Amino acid sequence: MKDFAVSFKGGMARGLSGIGLMRFLQEEGLKPKYYAGSSSGALIASGFAMNFTWDKILNDFKKVKVNKLISIKSLITKGGIISKEKFLGVLNDTLGSPIERLDIKNLPNKLYIFASSLKSRQRIIIHSGSLGEALVKSCSYPLVLARDPDHSDIIDGDFTSSYSARYLRDKGAEIVIGCRYKPKRVSVFTTNPIDTLISTYRLVLEEIDGFYDKMDPVDYELEVLANDVGYMRFDKIDTIVDRAYKKVKLHKKQILELLE
Repeated sequence: MKDFAVSFKGGMARGLSGIGLMRFLQEEGLKPKYYAGSSSGALIASGFAMNFTWDKILNDFKKVKVNKLISIKSLITKGGIISKEKFLGVLNDTLGSPIERLDIKNLPNKLYIFASSLKSRQRIIIHSGSLGEALVKSCSYPLVLARDPDHSDIIDGDFTSSYSARYLRDKGAEIVIGCRYKPKRVSVFTTNPIDTLISTYRLVLEEIDGFYDKMDPVDYELEVLANDVGYMRFDKIDTIVDRAYKKVKLHKKQILELLE
């Protein structure tokens, strides 16, 4: 079997569709040699790099109580409704140990975490150092997760949207499998500034995605519709995980041929 990588894009709860892909791979006895991801995709990539099973990761995310994480005070004072401290606290509770002390280089499997630099306007690929700090950088979505004051130029990995397939191939992956949720195309034409902001943001991301898909394609991409699950509804992720699992099973022959 070829050495292969899985690379997961984010989207908060919607970005957890990659758990469905990994369920398929684990049931088939197919183990990636490299794990990579942005934002919530980085979270699940980290779990799988630590040899967690798909059902453990799914159940851990379903236990997340978003209302206990959100703080208006944090939004005002730190720039995000979820503080770095609370974010890391949830991860620590899940792992049972301080995630800040885990070095990415010492994990059982190779892990690459993607973030974005406002200063350089380029993707940052993190493959060593504190796992907790790397996840804060990759998940620092504006107004949602507060950015680290020491790295205020670094934001969510999906803002420089790419699977980094070429990079993973340079590291030794013979095949790169990508996974992301596919937003439903909607056009909102109102005078509401929030509607305009959302529509503009989606348009920009579609253009960025299209550019990188052509410049740096993966060998297989699993796209999963997930608009019926809210971005913060971690208690509802069974829907998108099951949808991803069923869809990738339909492509079983194609994937096995790629990896043989």
